[in-house]
Amino acid sequence: IYSYTGLVTVNVTRLLAEKEDSIKTTAAQRLMRKFSYQVEDEFYTGKGLEHYARTLGVTSTHLTRVCQQLNGQSASQFIQDRIISEARRLLLISNRKVQDIAEDLGFRSAAYFTRFFSTRLGMSPKEFRQSRDRFRQNMENQTQAVDIAV
Repeated sequence: IYSYTGLVTVNVTRLLAEKEDSIKTTAAQRLMRKFSYQVEDEFYTGKGLEHYARTLGVTSTHLTRVCQQLNGQSASQFIQDRIISEARRLLLISNRKVQDIAEDLGFRSAAYFTRFFSTRLGMSPKEFRQSRDRFRQNMENQTQAVDIAV
């Protein structure tokens, strides 16, 4: 039984190694992976597409082309989506000033951050936070109604 187990283990290991070898990533996929890691590490710095492209050793046009091909959006949109995602998260989980959140995300002014946020989401950071508060209040009211009913 031990011998057969050993043989099965060796065969499975070889099959897994062959499968890993057959899953080759393209240069575009490797570039996109590096870009996404870099965006995750630096989105809060306020640096633009040129910075990312230069760091990755490609032109911004090539980076945008690869991003468009693999994600269906430009590299600039990819960066902006990450910034918006973090802005929404910070507005939802904290009561920090919009100006402080703007600074944390690399914006030079709260006004520019507000314009950026409003353009992307159709509401200002203040309105977004107010909708969060209304949602929480509705949830509390529903919970109280359930408690009374029980």
